[in-house]
Amino acid sequence: MGKTLQNKEIKAPAGKRRLIGWVIALVAVFFVAFTYIFNSKLDLNGDNCNYYIYSSAMAEGFGYADISVLGNPPTTGFPPGYPILMTPLRFFTDSFVAQKWLNGFFLLGSALLFFFWLLKQGVKDTLAFIAVAVTLLNYHVLHFTTMMMSEPSTLFFTVWALWLLGMIDDKKPFWKDPYFWLLVVVVGFAYHIRTQLVTLFAAILVYFAFNKRWMHLLGMIAGFAVTLLPWIIRNKVLNLNYSRYLDMMTMANPWRPEEGALGFGEFMGRFFQTLRMLVTQALPNSVTPYFDVNYGEAPVLGNWIAGIAMIALIVFGFWQLGKYRYFLIAYPVFLFGLICLWSTPSENRYIVSLEPFLEIGLILGVYYLIQYLAVRSKMVKKEVTPWIMVIFLLVPVPRLQQLRAQNRSDFPQQYKNFFMVAEAVKKNLPSETVIASRKPSLFYMYSKSKTAGFPYSSNDKLVLKGLLDEKVEYVVLDELGYSATYLYLLPAIQKNLDLFQPVMQVPDSNTYLFKFDREKAQAKLTK
Repeated sequence: MGKTLQNKEIKAPAGKRRLIGWVIALVAVFFVAFTYIFNSKLDLNGDNCNYYIYSSAMAEGFGYADISVLGNPPTTGFPPGYPILMTPLRFFTDSFVAQKWLNGFFLLGSALLFFFWLLKQGVKDTLAFIAVAVTLLNYHVLHFTTMMMSEPSTLFFTVWALWLLGMIDDKKPFWKDPYFWLLVVVVGFAYHIRTQLVTLFAAILVYFAFNKRWMHLLGMIAGFAVTLLPWIIRNKVLNLNYSRYLDMMTMANPWRPEEGALGFGEFMGRFFQTLRMLVTQALPNSVTPYFDVNYGEAPVLGNWIAGIAMIALIVFGFWQLGKYRYFLIAYPVFLFGLICLWSTPSENRYIVSLEPFLEIGLILGVYYLIQYLAVRSKMVKKEVTPWIMVIFLLVPVPRLQQLRAQNRSDFPQQYKNFFMVAEAVKKNLPSETVIASRKPSLFYMYSKSKTAGFPYSSNDKLVLKGLLDEKVEYVVLDELGYSATYLYLLPAIQKNLDLFQPVMQVPDSNTYLFKFDREKAQAKLTK
């Protein structure tokens, strides 16, 4: 093991009363920040609606199914972990605000676990508090916490896994250690929250390998494989083998399927382009001190300097945490590598649950570097007070003010129009009526009707066939701004005006509800 910059004085445990004080302070930081930026509205991305729909299906006795689709079919649209966590609350309330608070408690639990873990590694309590408190003020993490998204539970299970690593008894065979088996369950369930947490499993293997815990490594591989079996068997029994992640990975653009798949050279080019974006833009934009970046432009020299400097400081901070340095370095490396395989522009979207790790690593790195330089220059004898890092608690304030203003603002008008159509459908049409739109899960939240999408094809006949196959009766033409509407749905309507009868137009807008003539469409396709 390499030497660290921590000393015995830093490793001294905090007194019980002092410890309780820090916990109360962390809880206070969370409640102040979370209530300050809280967004009581439904988020406008479709994924959070899908999570709610799947948890509702389980709460209503339909199993892991999509109750927004005719026939309530079983689904593999998302891994089941987060909807499972949502389901107990759904038994008592259909409020999505309650689910947002559940996410908040996942974030708070993550912070407390991280705080105690840092203390156990010998980090001085003041420094541990500041580092963890900063993660509770991260605007990007808070933004996703106040949605119904899986990132907060992903973070909680990842930190829980790290905490369990610290609880495993090195002197005890793994099969006799309950903490090891709990770790296996936690890692397995984490994978079923977000598939990208295969990187958590891989990082734990690296930890065991570098610490020469070969039996633990083999036990983890076997245990993790067993945790995958229920989901695999369920999908095999139901003949649900589709993996949207693997299919989308090789596509040039999943929203423009006509562009086809990437060749090997193009695939590798996209890999390194995404890696450059993560290092020079997403990292400085998401981890203290929150540099402003334009993801649509190529990074400038300042982006490279900021990104590389932050990586160096994060690695330096992780290096002070003894044998856990291998896990803490491997996990971001693996996750960055996995994100680089993805086919869509991700910006900082997929590193939300990683940001607290990076933020804590950065703060530790900055502090221990200052301490090293101060001791080396004989400015201090033993240590620099950790309170100098309190400035990091002030950095997030402007972003939190922006986030609060964003969350307190009303829906954009085009979404109000979209929801107006959904509410009219709920009021005037049977709940089994199938409505096609660009954002079907979002439409379902306000209409409670059955919903469907439409084929992404410039061939209008394929679009019509897709609507027929889904038993669509009405079609929404919206102004939400998604290119698929104007590239595929609108041309299909314009080429077949006799099949689409307008039954509703939102005043002063181009948002329409059309009645789809299924019989005429079937006859036209038959010809």
